[in-house]
Amino acid sequence: MPLSQITVARPESGLESLGNDAAIDRLLLAQAQSLAACRKLQPELSDIIKRAANRLRNDAGRIIFVGSGASGRLVLNTSLELHECFGWPRERLSVLMAEGARGATDSVPGAGHEQGEAARRMNNLQVTQHDVVVGVADSDTPFTRAALSIALSRSALVVALAPVDAVELLALSNAPLAMPVMADVLHGASRPAQDLAARSLLNLWSNLLMVRLNRTYKNLMVDMRAESQPLAATRIDMLRRIHPHLSEAHCVAHLGRANGWVKLAALTAVGASDDTARALLKRFDGSHSLYLIRRTEGCRVSALPK
Repeated sequence: MPLSQITVARPESGLESLGNDAAIDRLLLAQAQSLAACRKLQPELSDIIKRAANRLRNDAGRIIFVGSGASGRLVLNTSLELHECFGWPRERLSVLMAEGARGATDSVPGAGHEQGEAARRMNNLQVTQHDVVVGVADSDTPFTRAALSIALSRSALVVALAPVDAVELLALSNAPLAMPVMADVLHGASRPAQDLAARSLLNLWSNLLMVRLNRTYKNLMVDMRAESQPLAATRIDMLRRIHPHLSEAHCVAHLGRANGWVKLAALTAVGASDDTARALLKRFDGSHSLYLIRRTEGCRVSALPK
C-alpha cells in the first residue's frame, strides 16, 4: 500500500509544536488536576496529621523519612525545612535515602533496590511506637518497602505517600495516602504530575503537623532557630507582630538573650525570667499561645535586659 494511503491516528500535539501560551495552559491544567486529586485525600490527610501529632507529643518520638531518587531528595528537603523553619530538633529527625548522602546531588543506579541496606539502616535507628516513619515513593520501590516493613513491625506510625498502584508498599503502612495515578504531559524517567501531588501532600502534612505541635503562633514560625543573618530581620518582625509596642532595640536585645528563639523572646520581653519562660513553655506543651493571649498581650514591656 502506498504511504499516501496509510491513515495514521494523530497523537496529541507535543509541547514543542505549541506556542508558549498554549504549552503553559496544558502544563497548568495537569498541575491543577494534581492538586484536585490532593483535595480528595483531605479526610485521610487530616486524620494522619492528628495521629502523628499524638505520637510526637513527648520527648522521645522522632520523624523518620524514607525515599529513593527524586522522592529521597523530596524528603531530605522537607526534613531541612522542619529543622530550619520550625526548629524541630535534629536528634528527633532522620532521613533514609537509598543513595545515602550522595543522593542529594547524584543518582545512584540500583540504590532503590537495596532492601538489605534499607533494613539494616532502619534497624540501626531502633524504631519504637513513639516514632512516625514517612515513606514517599512514585512506585513500589524495594528500598522504601523494606524500610517501612521494619517500622511497621516496631509499631511505629507508618505513613506511606505513594500512587495507588504501589500496592505492596501501601500495604506496609498503617497510615496510607494512596494518590491516584496521574496522567502526565511529559513522559520519561519522571512522573511530573505525580511528583507535584506528592510534594503538595507532604508539604501540607509537615506544615500542619508543626502547627498542631505548637511550633507556630498566629501563623508565625516562632520556633525558627536558623542562625542565618538574613533571617535576623524576620525574627525581629515576628516579635513585633506579637508585641507591636516593642521597639526594635527591645527586639534585638531580647532575641539576643534568647539566641534568636522568638518564642522565648516573646515571654522575656514582658518580664518573664529565662527560667520562668522556659517552664511556661514546657507547661503548655511548647506553646506560649495560651500564656500570651491571657497574660501578656497588651502588657507593658519590660526594661531592656542587661
